[in-house]
Parts: sequence; structure tokens; C-alpha cells
Amino acid sequence: MSLRLRLAATEGLWIARAKSTCADPLFMSKSTMSMRVIRPFLEAIRDKGVPGRMLRFLEAADPDARMSASTAFAMLEDAVCITQDVDLGLRAALRTEPGDYAALEYVAASSRSVEEALVALERYIFLAWDGARPSYLREAGRVYVEYFHPSESVCRAAVDYALALSYLSHSRWVGGDTSQWEVWFPYPLPESTKVHCEVFDPKMQMRFGASRSAFIIPESDLAKPLRTADPKLKELLIRYVEDRFGSRAPEASLIARVSSMILQELNGGNPAADPIAVKLGVSRRTLTRRLEEEGTSFKRLLSDVRCAMAVRYLIVDRLSISDVVKRLGYSEPAAFHKAFKRWLGVTPIEYIRQHRQLSQHRL
Repeated sequence: MSLRLRLAATEGLWIARAKSTCADPLFMSKSTMSMRVIRPFLEAIRDKGVPGRMLRFLEAADPDARMSASTAFAMLEDAVCITQDVDLGLRAALRTEPGDYAALEYVAASSRSVEEALVALERYIFLAWDGARPSYLREAGRVYVEYFHPSESVCRAAVDYALALSYLSHSRWVGGDTSQWEVWFPYPLPESTKVHCEVFDPKMQMRFGASRSAFIIPESDLAKPLRTADPKLKELLIRYVEDRFGSRAPEASLIARVSSMILQELNGGNPAADPIAVKLGVSRRTLTRRLEEEGTSFKRLLSDVRCAMAVRYLIVDRLSISDVVKRLGYSEPAAFHKAFKRWLGVTPIEYIRQHRQLSQHRL
């Protein structure tokens, strides 16, 4: 299946998911991910020839904005399908640069030792992804460093990215010989390990088909000093993070809260800005101004939420078009059909057919 056909079948769903990052009414209670995690993937995807129109919405987002982790993982699987690149996670890690992870990165990099950096990452990883559960365990002179619980089902690209980014960070902060390290991948030996060897030391043991994703390093490596150590800077950064966030993830933005309220009001009605402004405790004029400051408007958010939920109802929930029309608050099917074609360039029936064609060609 050509890139053109894969794009035709997936583009609408991709854009809809991007626009729905904060459109879930349970957003505040779900695992969320910083856009800083997503951005290296956008660069890697663009390198594979994916048109900018599919990436523009996410590229324009505030780097500290957050999106549903489940949506992020779904979009990552879509990206692998579109690009047909199973090494996308490794390539994304290679696109990262020092400073991409802001406070989280600087707190870890300014630590005095590898162990101190691991402790910092374990405590403040929520800045990148509040669903991550990194851990390290000493056993028989070795240390097992893990980023995902063995029971979690995480796509290969996410595993590759986490392991590769960790190794590249170690190379930047510590350096030195890593030939005694092991890296475990919870998927079978791929046809090619060329990109793996570009990221990791070829002298390391790479174990495929492992029971979990992990680094295994000599316990003595925990005491190695970081060449980027700066205790005073770390103290200031920790104070900043603790004062601003404590030990919890950042709150959802105004866009996230308004999108969530729009979704709650959608079923059987046409959400309006005035009642939502009242719920937020601000005037209609203040709400309009604050949304403009974030580069959007109530009308655009309403359209984005409708677009995202239309795709979900049609593809995930498999509702009839008439049911979708009612759930999105349209008075008649013609208005919905016109809006859908404006959003995604095809009619709802055409979109469903394209999506089914793509599903038959997934990896």
C-alpha cells in the first residue's frame, strides 16, 4: 500500500486525534503526556515524507501542553503504520537535543552521580508522563533499570524511544565504556538492527524477546560522576518544580478545560460560550480574550471537539451516522455532512471505507 493511500486513509483520524488531545471529559483523571515527549516523533515523521498539514497542529502546541497518553500512543501506532518504519522510536530519540525536556532534564543532568540522576528521574518523571513508573533494582552486583511495568502493553516505538533516549542521555552526561551493559527489548529480533547499532554501543549485549524492557548495568556504574553536575543549579530547579507542581503533574490548560466542558454539553445540544464562562467563573469577554491569548477561540474548539468525537463515534464506537448527528448536537444530517467534509475532506461514508482499507494493511 503506497504512502499516498496510507495517508488518505489515516490523515483524518490523525488530525482528529491531535485536536482531541484535551477533549476528554475525564482528562483531569487520566494519564497525560507532555508535548515535549511528542515533538521528536514529529521531526522523525516529517523526515519520512509525511506532509506538514498532519503535523502542524501538534507542532504549534505549547511544548508544556499535555495530551492524553492513550491518544499519544494511538497516534504513535498510526505513525508507524503510515511511515511503515518500525524503527520510528529509535529515530525519534536520535532527533532529541540537549534541553528538549527542560526542567526534568536539567534536574537529572545536574545530579552528581548516575544513581542521583536515576532518583531524580523517578521522582519528577511526571513532568514528561505522569503514567510512567521508572524503577531500578539492585541484584547480584547488577542494576535493572526499567521504565515500564512488565504488565503494561506498550508499543515497540515507545519502548525503543525510552531506552534509546536514556542511553543517549547517559552518553551526554556521563560517557565512558558501556560494553558491560545489556539492553533488553520485549519484542522478537527484528529483520535489521542497523538503527539499534546507530543508537547503542554495538559492544553491548542486545537481548530481544526479553520478558521486559530494561537496561542492566554494573552496580559500580551508579557511583559514576556526571560531567554536567551542578548541585547549586539542581537545588534551584528542584525548588522551582516543587513550588510549582509538588509531586503531581501540571494541571490541564484552559483549552483542555473548555474542550472538556464542550464535550459534556454536546450530547443533544449546541454548547455556547456564555454558560461555560459562568462555570469557569469568568465573563464571556474574559474567556474570549484568554482563549485568544492561547491562539484559539470557542468556535474553533467546538469544531475541533466535534471533529474528534465524530471520528471516535464512527470508527471506535461504530455508531450510525444518525446517532452521531444527535450526539454532536446537530439539528440535521446535512449540517453534519458539510462539517465533516470541511474537517477531513471526505464524507463520513468515504472516511469509514478508507479506514477499513487501511486496517487491512496494518503491520
